[in-house]
Order: sequence, then C-alpha cells, then structure tokens
Amino acid sequence: MQRTISISLMLLVILIAGPRSGLPKQAPTWHDYDSGIKLAKKTKKPVVVDFYAEWCKWCKVMDEKTFNDPDVAKKLVKDYICIRIDTMSNKTLNFKNHRLTPQQFAQITGATGLPTVLFMDSDENIITRIPGYIDKNVFYPLLGYINDKCYLKNVSFEDYKNGKIKCGR
Repeated sequence: MQRTISISLMLLVILIAGPRSGLPKQAPTWHDYDSGIKLAKKTKKPVVVDFYAEWCKWCKVMDEKTFNDPDVAKKLVKDYICIRIDTMSNKTLNFKNHRLTPQQFAQITGATGLPTVLFMDSDENIITRIPGYIDKNVFYPLLGYINDKCYLKNVSFEDYKNGKIKCGR
C-alpha cells in the first residue's frame, strides 16, 4: 500500500513538473568583446554583438524572449560567437587595434539606442546593425540569413525569410 502511494506521488510530480524539467537548457555563452573576437577569428564564426544596459527594459525582454528562445539559443550556440557589451561600463575593448570605451564603440558602429544588435564577420567587419527589440520570429531567420552569407549574394532578407530564395553555403 505504501509503495503504491510512493509510486503515485512520483508519477504526480513528473506530470506536474513536465518531461523537460531538470534538463539543462541550451543558452548562448556571452563573451566580452576582446575574448569573443579572438574566438571568432579562431573559429571563423560570425559575431552577434548585443549592446545593452542594466536599466534597459527592452534589453531584458529581448534577452528573455529572443536570445533565450530554445531555437534561437541553439542556433546562436552552434553558429555564432556572442558578445555582450554593457554601454554603461568603463572597461575598454580593442576594435581593429584601437582601444575604445563601450560608448565610443557604440558610436563608431552606429548603435545609438538600446537594445541594438550588431552582426560582424570574424574579421571585425560590420555586416549590419539592427536597433530596437527584435522578436524571435524575425531574429531566428535573420541568424540563418547572416550565417548563410545571403547579404553577399544580394538576396533580400524578405525573400530569404519567405522561402523564395535559398542561399545556403
């Protein structure tokens, strides 16, 4: 009788917790600029730079809803080097052999508001900059578009996103 109750309780806990509970969630590793660029050069992976500040509400929403979406996170981990830059920090970074504050780097790259996402190739060349919150349903195909280097093939993001043109490697 006691064994039946124990088994019933275990089953109840599993049902309530769900099958994915306790499994590690894949999340991107966010690097500082210098270590991230060094890793990008070594792996030849493109770079996602997230400009943020602790006080920025939409930065937090983007972190929670976009970057931590399971599909987005998996693609970031697999195909990108992720760099996060706190625009309020005084820690300098080395951009193309120039020591810059985060504010100077944001200004040079055109990041005028938060959040802003900057895509770069592994040689620190800017691919594109996107200001404001980006929904996961836009960001996920954008990751494929950048990783497949569609921007070099004059393929529009809309055509890529709508499946009209494939430009895989």
